[in-house]
Amino acid sequence: MSPRADPPAPSEPKTFEPPPNRPPLEIIEGGAHWILEAYNTGRRDGETYSVHDTQMDALRAGKRRMDERGHPCLLRWDSDASVRTMYWNPDFEHLDVRYDAMTETWVILPKVGDVPFYATDDQELAARYGREVQQTYDFKHLDLYDPDGTKRRTIDHRFVRNEIDSSGVRFDREKIVEDETGPLADEADSDGVTSGTTPASALAAAVPDLTDVEVVPTEGPLRRYRAGWDDGGEAAIVALDPELCDDRDVVDAFLDVVENWKTIADNNHVATVHDDGIGPSPWVAFDAGEAPLREQIDEFGLRTRVDIADDIAGAYETATLYDVPLRGAEPDNVQVRAVSRGWSGELADWGLTNQVERSLGETPVGHYSAPEELDGGRTDRTPIYRLGALAYYAITRRDPFESASSLPEAIRSGPPKPPSSVVDVPDRLNEAVSKAMATDPGKRYTQVKDFRDDLAEALAW
Repeated sequence: MSPRADPPAPSEPKTFEPPPNRPPLEIIEGGAHWILEAYNTGRRDGETYSVHDTQMDALRAGKRRMDERGHPCLLRWDSDASVRTMYWNPDFEHLDVRYDAMTETWVILPKVGDVPFYATDDQELAARYGREVQQTYDFKHLDLYDPDGTKRRTIDHRFVRNEIDSSGVRFDREKIVEDETGPLADEADSDGVTSGTTPASALAAAVPDLTDVEVVPTEGPLRRYRAGWDDGGEAAIVALDPELCDDRDVVDAFLDVVENWKTIADNNHVATVHDDGIGPSPWVAFDAGEAPLREQIDEFGLRTRVDIADDIAGAYETATLYDVPLRGAEPDNVQVRAVSRGWSGELADWGLTNQVERSLGETPVGHYSAPEELDGGRTDRTPIYRLGALAYYAITRRDPFESASSLPEAIRSGPPKPPSSVVDVPDRLNEAVSKAMATDPGKRYTQVKDFRDDLAEALAW
C-alpha cells in the first residue's frame, strides 16, 4: 500500500478590524498630587494623562477617560502592593469563544458588541486566540463555550486571578508582573491560567541552576515555569501551589509521583529529571525537550506520529519493569526531539497533575480519561486505554471525542469514530486503536507490547 496524503490542516483564523488597544489606567500618589497614568506592567513609568490635587478628582478623571477613550479598567492603589478599588469598563467585562452555527466557525467576540476579533473553523485555535485577545486587550473574563452553547469554563484576567481579599482587590505588584511576562498557554487540554503563583524569583533563589525563569500560565493546583538550566539547555519546572503545602496528602501525592519518575528518568523516552526539591514549595525540574508534541505535530507525517506514540508506549514498558505506575500518556506531557532516525518522543509529568487533583478529592475528566476513571476507578488496563487515546491523537491530530457536547457521556458510550473517519489510514490501525480504547477493560489489550506489535504491523506497508 502506498502512503496517502494527510487531510488539510485547519484554515488560519480570519482576522477582523481590531478596535483601539488602550492600556489599563491607574491612579497613584505622587508627593502632594494624584497622578492618572497608563498601567505599564507594574513599572511606574506609564504615560501620564493628568495630575490632580485630590484623589477624588483623579478618580473622576480616570473613570471619565476609561468610558470615553475605551480603556479596559482603572486601578486605584493604596500602596505598591495594595489596590484599594478596581473599576472595569462594561465593554471589557466578558470575551466569548463560541461556535456560530450559521457560519460554522468559532468566533472570538466581545459580549458587548457584534464584531469578532477572529473567526476560525478550529476550536483549539479559537481558544488559544481568545486567550491572546484577553491578554492583549485586558478583558476581565474569557468565557469558553461548547458547540451546543454551554459555558465550559471562565478564565479570569490576571488582576482578578491575583485577588486575595474579597473586601477589596489587593495583590502583590511583583506577582502581577511575573504573570504578564510569561508566554501564552497553548489551548486544548492546557488552555487557561493560574490563580496565584509560586513567585518565579523565589524559585530562582531556591534553585541556583535556573536562569531566566518565566511563568507559563496554567490552571489548577500546579504552577509551571520554563528556564535555562546550568548545562545550557532548557528546563521545564512544575511546582505545587504554595497554598496547598499545608495539605499533607497533596504534598505526598506530588512527592510520590516525582520519586517514581526519578526511578526511570535515565531511560529512553522518559523526560530526564534535572533536580527536585521542597522549597519554596515542592517542585521538579526536567528536560524540556526541543518542542511539545502539540506544537510540532503538524510537521510530521503519519509514520513519524505513530512512531512517537510507540515511543511513549515503550516508556510505559520500561516503567513496568520498575513497578512504576503507568500514568500521564497524553499529548501535553509529550516532548519531541530530533534524533538520527528522525524524531523521538519523551514522556514527562507521569500523572503528576492527575494525582495531585485526585488527592484534593477531585475526579479529573479529560479527552484521555478511560471510562472507569470517570467514577474514580482504575484497572490494570486503564493505561492501555490512555495509550490508545494518545495513538488516536497521533494519527488524527485531534483529541478523542473532540466535538462531543458532553465529554463524559461520549467516553462512556464507547470508542471514538475510527481514525479513518479523519485521515486515510490502514484498517489495521483502526482496529488497534479501537481495541486499546474499548469501553470494557476486559476487551482491551492485556499488555502494552501487544498493542505496540499491532501498531507496527499496521504500518508495515
